[in-house]
Amino acid sequence: MARTKKERDWNYYKPFLQEYCLGNLSYSNKIPPHAAYYQRKFFAPGENVNRGTGSITLFDPSNPREGNQYTMWKDWSDPQGKAGDIYALIMKNEHIQTRWEAYDRCEDLFGPAKHVVRTQAIRKRNRAMRYKKKESTFKLTNEQIALENAKCREQRRKIEAQVIQNLKENGCLFRSLNHIPCQVGHDRKGELVYHQMTCANYMHAMILNQDDPRYISERDAKKEGWRIRDGAKPVTFEYLDTKSSPYHLMRWQLYNGADVIGMPPYKARPMTPEKDVLDNIRVMLRGNGITDDNSVLFDDPMGQLRELASESTWHEAKVLGQRTLERELVMTQLMQQCGASQYKLADVRPVLEHLERDFERKGSQNLFKSGYRMDLAVRGITGKYTDQLLRDTLEQTRVFQAAEKAPFKELRVYMATDFKAPGEDGFIPKGAALEGERAYKALTAIFREDMKLFGRSDAPAFGREVSLYIKLRNDGIKGRISLPLGRLAGGNCGTVSESISELLLKPDRDKVFTEAGRETAVGERVRLQMFNSPEYRKTYEENPKLCEEQAISEIEKEFIVKEAVVLKKMESFAAEESQYMQHHPELALGKHRADTYLYQVPGKYCQDEKEVLRAFGSDLVVNIRRPDFYGKEMDGYVIETRGALMSDGQGHFLSPGHNEVIVGPFLKENEARKLQDFESKFELSITDTTGEERYKGETARQCLSYLMMDDRDMYERQKSGMKPVELSQRQHVTVRFGDQVLMDEDVYLGQLAMGNYTSVYDMLEAHCKDRQSLRDLYGGLHVNEKYTVNPELLDIVQSYQQVPQELIDQDLEREFLPEGMESSRPRVGQKASVAMQWYKAKALVNYCHTEREITDHIVADMARKYKAETIERVIKTHLPELKNCVHQSLERPEIQKTIKENRERNAMRLGKVVNR
Repeated sequence: MARTKKERDWNYYKPFLQEYCLGNLSYSNKIPPHAAYYQRKFFAPGENVNRGTGSITLFDPSNPREGNQYTMWKDWSDPQGKAGDIYALIMKNEHIQTRWEAYDRCEDLFGPAKHVVRTQAIRKRNRAMRYKKKESTFKLTNEQIALENAKCREQRRKIEAQVIQNLKENGCLFRSLNHIPCQVGHDRKGELVYHQMTCANYMHAMILNQDDPRYISERDAKKEGWRIRDGAKPVTFEYLDTKSSPYHLMRWQLYNGADVIGMPPYKARPMTPEKDVLDNIRVMLRGNGITDDNSVLFDDPMGQLRELASESTWHEAKVLGQRTLERELVMTQLMQQCGASQYKLADVRPVLEHLERDFERKGSQNLFKSGYRMDLAVRGITGKYTDQLLRDTLEQTRVFQAAEKAPFKELRVYMATDFKAPGEDGFIPKGAALEGERAYKALTAIFREDMKLFGRSDAPAFGREVSLYIKLRNDGIKGRISLPLGRLAGGNCGTVSESISELLLKPDRDKVFTEAGRETAVGERVRLQMFNSPEYRKTYEENPKLCEEQAISEIEKEFIVKEAVVLKKMESFAAEESQYMQHHPELALGKHRADTYLYQVPGKYCQDEKEVLRAFGSDLVVNIRRPDFYGKEMDGYVIETRGALMSDGQGHFLSPGHNEVIVGPFLKENEARKLQDFESKFELSITDTTGEERYKGETARQCLSYLMMDDRDMYERQKSGMKPVELSQRQHVTVRFGDQVLMDEDVYLGQLAMGNYTSVYDMLEAHCKDRQSLRDLYGGLHVNEKYTVNPELLDIVQSYQQVPQELIDQDLEREFLPEGMESSRPRVGQKASVAMQWYKAKALVNYCHTEREITDHIVADMARKYKAETIERVIKTHLPELKNCVHQSLERPEIQKTIKENRERNAMRLGKVVNR
């Protein structure tokens, strides 16, 4: 017998229910599972209680409408214990098997169900009120839907206008692709998840181009315990409401991750080099079924990806602008997934014209319909891309496992010349055949010696050529490479695989990016084609410039293909090497990198690495990297060069060649810190008869260099035996680095006490005994000299040929005469006042500067001719400033002996007898 619907008056049954529960829930062992009971409170469903801790709400599952819109869980399935099933409680306590029996038992306990009797009039009135309420709600809902749709369309038009402006300004849909926007939310388990934005929201976030691309709602932020920064303004996005009919767009507001306090800071993805971007494109193409047979992937990977994007969208659209728009939308997001920082459209004009027409037609949504198809295409392509990355990872794992057992099993090296490296076991003779790990260690020693000898042109092994044959059997790499030691022909790389790639590609790279190599390669190609084809000879005679440009284009294309092939074939060897380095870090080349020059090339001069090589030449450039490789967010590229660039004297440097590119020095963090310490702590003080002069930093270094040059010039000048008095003054030089005194001495130009060194550091090292101070100084001084604004002065100081100390001592033993004072020299008829000035000048040019030193020198000169009384009288008369030192000088034994010998010699000349 079917049961009829019953409605219970819970307020009427509440006392009976409380009495029953007090009798059956008084002990904890009688409480149903997951139903905590503490305070013995009972509420009817209509009272909406779920408020206090331990309170229990009992529902009647036979009548869900009386549950105040709560979901009815049977058998106490609520894990929080705040809602329960009264029939399950009765079944448990009364030992009843079925719910129907529990229903009858409930009537026995609380009385029969109370029937509510409603008349026909009451039912008709209630039906009319419900219909009226439904109509008003429906009308209000339609108005809200129309308003939301209108506002979303208005925001979409603003997005489309900004996209059109970007296309006009720089040919890109979005200005930057560095950040991928995402929404932060929670899944069903309550865990934090990140969802990449799609369609209009993706375009909106890309146009905003915030440093933090994460967006989160206030509700989700509070759920994680975070809070919104005061004054933060939310960003309006849209979503499609599919729960109501019809489907319509709705707005919602999200906050940027930078405005959420407590949210972990955003870590931007590192800038991906252009080579890695192309490698990622090739992986994406392989994952989508495009193989690398016949070098298809290496010839034009961008073109292949563009064709894939076109086939994945509405490529059958009749309007050219629509087809191009969808293809370029997919290309933009795929390039972003591959790591590109910017993507310029291949065909801007049709896309721009199509969007302008679409924008003028009010209500048109072509851009965002294309955006939906973009999401579908990108999702399919990137899914296969992820699968291919997983397959590549598994293949690398297999290679690693094999490499652990027999490292570098496929590597073969045959020496074509002898090689001698430092150490007992460093000699490898010509004709030696090496393989496996032994061959790898030999290559490591060769490249390490090349980096070690960089900049040491005075070393015996500098420039010595090392030739060898190398072969990787599985990868198809083989060839002869030549490496002149100290020239960094293999680059300043951190791994052997990179150095091998550089050497294999260097001949072809020089043909493209050096003037001499390009002229030679073009000439050879033109002559060969003229020899093989008379028609080409005629074409060349008519338009030689066009033929040469075609030859250059062919050479560049061949180099691009070869570079991609070599890098692709070296991937497995590089992976094996990376695994090997984890167990043998002592063989890493990164610790022995040469001290090269780094310059920052602004992006306005060079758009890609090829333009950088054309501007500076591959013979000068060692490496090209993005600034983020060194941990800095900057524009353009950082080039590593083998030599210093030409300075403009104002802190900037110029590229060689006709097209001058202005670059600046790029300082790594440790270099910048050392240079700052040098500029603030390095001080020079020079004191002479005119006063004291103080210099600091770079000015002090240049002043010391000029002093060294003056010392050398005076040494060469005084070889004639004459010295100018005005340049023979004593100078007291004091050099400090912070609180440490590096030099505090009297300096006389011409003695080569400062000038007989090839650098400022060597000179200070000879005068300072504190090694720690010298170590602190060296770092900043070295960086300062690398990027000096006056390289000519540095070259002059460093190119000096040092004079042996024995020769210096011989040159300084003789006496010097004052230059320009020959007329004042003592002779018969010369005035005593004039002669005494000559004696004083002679003392000055012979390194005498105190009164006692000058007096001793003058007295020693005059003692060979004059008596002691005459000497004392003349000095006191014409050089009164020396009168206090004359008597002491005359009392010296050697002076007394000289005067006595002079007196006896004069007596013997007159024929007198001298008693000895």
